[in-house]
Amino acid sequence: MSSLKEFVTGTIVDALVPLLRRPLTDVIVEIMDQRKTPNRSEYQEVRNVVDDLRGKLNRALRKFDSSDLEGLSARISDLEARLKAMEDSG
Repeated sequence: MSSLKEFVTGTIVDALVPLLRRPLTDVIVEIMDQRKTPNRSEYQEVRNVVDDLRGKLNRALRKFDSSDLEGLSARISDLEARLKAMEDSG
């Protein structure tokens, strides 16, 4: 008797699955839209932008050498001296 009950229940569930699948998919898509969860193509676009920026940064850092750093250090020291002179005179 229990196998007949399981057979009938299984048949009913198998018939209901296609009917329930679509609403469940709609609910999942709606939740993702509300939470602004990025889809695969949006994620790939962001990843491409980040990779592009990382490449540009690495190229810029390779061009930046120690002479540039010394020049910036000298300029900062000059600006600090000017600021100190302005504070003392003011």
